[in-house]
Amino acid sequence: MKRRPLARHLGLTGLWLSLVVLVGLWVAVGLTLVPARLALQEAGTQLTQLDRQLREVEQALLPLDTLGRSQSLAAARSLGQLARTAQDTPVVMALVGQDTLNDALTLTDQWTRMLAQAPSGRLAGARARVQSWQRHVHAAQHRLTWNTLIVGLVGTLLVVWFAAGQWALYRYAAGESDGRRGG
Repeated sequence: MKRRPLARHLGLTGLWLSLVVLVGLWVAVGLTLVPARLALQEAGTQLTQLDRQLREVEQALLPLDTLGRSQSLAAARSLGQLARTAQDTPVVMALVGQDTLNDALTLTDQWTRMLAQAPSGRLAGARARVQSWQRHVHAAQHRLTWNTLIVGLVGTLLVVWFAAGQWALYRYAAGESDGRRGG
């Protein structure tokens, strides 16, 4: 006799427990999803700003690309060769000095290297990497959202299944106790 009220009480408790678990599940989903999406959104915003800044620098350095054309590079190489030749000439060495010629060689070598490496090429590579990361962040946002929602929905189905069992237990116990009273 005591089993039926106990089963009824357990069924009702199970229903309340499933409601608490369901609310807790979706609160956990929200507490997981919202901060992660905000962090990914912030990363996306920063990457967008970086891409914009790289584009602005690329446009600002565009005139230097003109300097990097073959004529400027040839002129820098010629000046370097002239400084090397001047080092081999004793009269020029006496007039200008070894330190000045060494500085001229260093400067023309640096200038030649800089002109040979177009700045826009490096910046375009950096922008391509930034844009690749933007795509990764965007894809991660979508995956995170869908995966979290799928976990939430599967959890919801499990909780509803548990609640249905508890409701059936409650109804079964309530039906038997009503049947005994009526009979």
